[in-house]
Amino acid sequence: MKNNIINFGQYEGLSWDKLSSEYLQGLIDMGNHEASQELLRRHNLPIEDQIVGFGKHLGKLWVELDMDYLHWITNTMEPTDDRVILAFEAIEYKQNNNITDLDYENTQDNDFDEIDVIELD
Repeated sequence: MKNNIINFGQYEGLSWDKLSSEYLQGLIDMGNHEASQELLRRHNLPIEDQIVGFGKHLGKLWVELDMDYLHWITNTMEPTDDRVILAFEAIEYKQNNNITDLDYENTQDNDFDEIDVIELD
């Protein structure tokens, strides 16, 4: 299924694995069998291979999301929402594998000697 190409609609020519889960669900609601197969394939993937299908993190892996965002999802969305289930799985995976979020401050070079000063008249 992964390499099958869509032959209809606005995403014609795109492979099924590139569609968001929400779009697939809409196709399933209209009776599309291929969308159902793709969504089932995704549900069987381990969390480290699950891709975010919504919002500003579209296309990232769930385990790449920071813990604050994952907790926000679990605290603000309906408990039965697939995104909440995936967020909980990502949290558990990160905790079990001792994966910590990068501290943005510690990843930046702070060499202030190289800052150009612009003088205004």
